[in-house]
Amino acid sequence: MKKKDEEIETLDFEDNKPSLDDTVEMLDFEMDKKVSNEIDEMLDFLDVSTNDNKENEVNELIEKITEDKEKTKIELDADKEKLEEYKPSIKDFNIKSARTRKYVKKGMLYVIIVMLLGFEFFINKTGDALNDLVVYASDNEPIKIEQNAKYGYIDYTGDKIVNPKYLYGEDFIKGYAIVKNGSDLPLIINKGGKEVIKAGEYFSLYRANSDIIASKVTKDGLKYGILNSNLKEKTPFKYDIILCDPNLEAKDDINDGTNRESVSQCVLPNILKTSLKRINPKISDENIEATVKDLSRNFTGTDIVHTNYVLYQKIRESIKVSEKRNGKDEFDFVKLIDFKNPENNTFT
Repeated sequence: MKKKDEEIETLDFEDNKPSLDDTVEMLDFEMDKKVSNEIDEMLDFLDVSTNDNKENEVNELIEKITEDKEKTKIELDADKEKLEEYKPSIKDFNIKSARTRKYVKKGMLYVIIVMLLGFEFFINKTGDALNDLVVYASDNEPIKIEQNAKYGYIDYTGDKIVNPKYLYGEDFIKGYAIVKNGSDLPLIINKGGKEVIKAGEYFSLYRANSDIIASKVTKDGLKYGILNSNLKEKTPFKYDIILCDPNLEAKDDINDGTNRESVSQCVLPNILKTSLKRINPKISDENIEATVKDLSRNFTGTDIVHTNYVLYQKIRESIKVSEKRNGKDEFDFVKLIDFKNPENNTFT
């Protein structure tokens, strides 16, 4: 406290300056009259005796504002009062340079054009693929399909089990289907598309109800046998030919010298053999016999379009065979029709 008192004393008496009490006295009693009058007016305005009147005025003012608010209530018509629709513009990029805006605008236009062309290309390709697709009606599953002359299989939902890749394909029977690959070799696949009999195991495979007539090369040459529905050997492969006829007693009794077995048989074996020998004098009797046997077999159960195409190719291009000459194996061709010398053919 002593230090503080000393400071006060310094303020009071140092350098003969007026004291704090003198200053207060000066403000209270020597103030200008004009200032005093203004203070009195301010005090009159804040007179507490008028508080009740002021409170009434405030309440009246609140009631008036409330009434005016009800009268001036704004209702918006949703149909008429709508926000302005936003439209994208080049201005959204906030690009100041006119030249740059021009390039950006062109770039956006090119992008839109490329997108439209790509979409059109996709639609066209999808349409072409669907137009080329053929689905065969079948009670069995998988279901056979054809696309671009190739065969495949789908399930009942449309999902592909085997992509179209085979030259020939039949309906599934007892869980298996006979197909032919790009080399025209037969094989058998199961419902999962797996090759259970590979190409090259058999020379030919044909349906005979649920059984399969097959042929393969043995030590005795090309022989036929029968596989059951489980692809097991039902008969040995020792037959020169197997014909599927459900009614053996009903065979036609024909003695016309053609060696055909019924009047419905279109190939006349004896006449064909004689004609082939005349057209192909350099071909051995063994290959002539094999050719006649091949052309005379029963094509029941095969795809008629594919079978006709294969036979057409043989007629046009001839049949390639192996001939042993001078102790060497040489390739030669058996012509079914002599196109250069029509008189060598037999027209029956």
